[in-house]
Amino acid sequence: MPKIGKEKSKVILFCGLSNAGKTTILNIFTKGDVFKTAPTLGVSLSTLPAKNMNFRIFDLGGQEKFREEVTPLLPFADLIVFVVDSGNKKDLKEVSKEFKRILANTQKKLVPICVLRHKSDLKKTTKESTLISKLGLKGVLNRSWEMISTSAVTLAGLMDVYSWILKETTGEVPEFKVDTKKEEEYSFHYPCPMVKVMDAGSTFCLNQDQFIETELT
Repeated sequence: MPKIGKEKSKVILFCGLSNAGKTTILNIFTKGDVFKTAPTLGVSLSTLPAKNMNFRIFDLGGQEKFREEVTPLLPFADLIVFVVDSGNKKDLKEVSKEFKRILANTQKKLVPICVLRHKSDLKKTTKESTLISKLGLKGVLNRSWEMISTSAVTLAGLMDVYSWILKETTGEVPEFKVDTKKEEEYSFHYPCPMVKVMDAGSTFCLNQDQFIETELT
């Protein structure tokens, strides 16, 4: 089980059904790439350093056979990120069931939870209002929750997720403003996960190492 020592560290669990996009999002945050990923079997662990904080992120496999196996990890979570494939409408009932299981197993600590309406770049997706209703989020009154529309293709919403993590753990919110990467506008490609255009016109890559600004060459 994860143990939090004297160092400032937090445990974040990325949950959701298989193929929701959890591992892809984590790869952007921690490795700066969006290469094809295989389904997570069981649990994988990665770290994301930030100012005065170290995040230990557990990617929980979403296949049904692994869900019960990872249940013992849930009480150790400081934050939950629940990823939903908004383009997969046929599995909404199963998504709702898994979400409620996560809530029940983190009820004692009232762990803050962020729902990602992922793959929002697709043409036909579940609307935010529909997802809020299906998950019963309006009835979650005793803990902090947020819903963010995200995409690993356009990178939309991903900095909002990072801002949410910092806000919930440190009380701080990053002051920088990030423009979503559009390949046709720039001469570079991945692995730069996100770009920031400075006032002077310079373009920077927010890399995986604490999101430090690194000028592109």
